[in-house]
Amino acid sequence: MPTITADFNHGHNHGPIFSRGENAVDRPVNDRRAPSINVRAYAPALYAHINAVNRLRRSPWACAEAQALSKLLWYIRRAGYVIDLSRITFGRPTGYDGAELWTPCENCLEWLEQAGGWGPDVTYRIRPELQ
Repeated sequence: MPTITADFNHGHNHGPIFSRGENAVDRPVNDRRAPSINVRAYAPALYAHINAVNRLRRSPWACAEAQALSKLLWYIRRAGYVIDLSRITFGRPTGYDGAELWTPCENCLEWLEQAGGWGPDVTYRIRPELQ
């Protein structure tokens, strides 16, 4: 599974804050803090929604998207910015040949939607009703 990237455009002309996430089975031993911890602390309503998702009979917190979101929320707070979920986007990893390597799973599609772009330039965002 490719690494998922999440970006936060804080609007202060310094470039976005970004984080990377991997599926639970691919995370290094020193990078296995439960993603639910930061999401619960910094976006409790979104946490409640994601925590209730169980489309694939596996934890929604096992996904790379959840880990990328969790790390990003922590980075945003550490940088001193107000968390605005509408400013977060998720990139679409592709191979060197431009072939698609990632589309959100059924669990993640419960809280993500396509934001724009086409092919390798597609981006996803947190569903507006959850922001």
